[in-house]
Amino acid sequence: MNVGIIGLGRMGLPIAKNVIEAGLPVMGYRRGNMDTLTDSGGVAAGSCREVAERSDVVITCLHEEDFSDAFSGPAGLIHGVHKNLVVIDLSTATIEVKEQKRQELQSRQAQMLDCPISGSPMMAGAKQAVIFASGEKAVYEQCFPVLEAIASNSFYLGPFGAGMKMKYIANLLLAVHNVAAAEAMVLGAKANLDPELMLKVISPSIAGSTAFTTRALMMARGNYLPPAPGPIQTMHEVIELIGAFARNNSCPTPLFSLATRYYEQAMEEGRGEQDIAAIYALLGREAGLDML
Repeated sequence: MNVGIIGLGRMGLPIAKNVIEAGLPVMGYRRGNMDTLTDSGGVAAGSCREVAERSDVVITCLHEEDFSDAFSGPAGLIHGVHKNLVVIDLSTATIEVKEQKRQELQSRQAQMLDCPISGSPMMAGAKQAVIFASGEKAVYEQCFPVLEAIASNSFYLGPFGAGMKMKYIANLLLAVHNVAAAEAMVLGAKANLDPELMLKVISPSIAGSTAFTTRALMMARGNYLPPAPGPIQTMHEVIELIGAFARNNSCPTPLFSLATRYYEQAMEEGRGEQDIAAIYALLGREAGLDML
């Protein structure tokens, strides 16, 4: 099974390496340098079209602003589609846009799975990220060896689009958990508790969470670069999608709405490239702490 990967960024590159290590031939494409891919045993393509032409399965891992061009641009993968090609889309984009691309592929006798991935680049590299898969079940089962090469945990959720719905919910929780972790760390700082001791004590307790364990040390040290788990800019983009999704479902999200305020403030302060742990600085400043 020849596998193509479009989008060799912070998430896509470790995913490509996992697929190569699983013994599958991989061809990849990105607009920038691809030496890391070729050094890892992959083959560099000249366009998204070429990836589609020479692959049985294409993995797309893209930012929303790159999504349409990679699919339907002048050198987009749609121009290289052939019968029985399967596109596994890991990107975060609206369900409506994904559905449009799925229909374009179907008109050319190709298939698409909606499979957003949840986790940091570090988790992706360790195969600890989680895939929320949706689409035709037979296609999911056909592609399971590729999904298994990407991540150890892959869940089939039902019809196309269910994967993105689950991604919205997962990121809603992450957004809220991160603000809650920052609030707890600020209160601890105000109470003169040692921040690294807080991390050591809270993490294994019933109050611990992955968000707390991942971000508390960054908060304690005031070090938000590099944004290893994820930058505020990326979270801000997803927040807008989650908000629209909740409104379309007439569902109140009081905690998420409050958390959103801090991500928007962080963007206004030019913190987009910092890790989401930087929310600690905003809350700390509100509490009167000396924050950068």
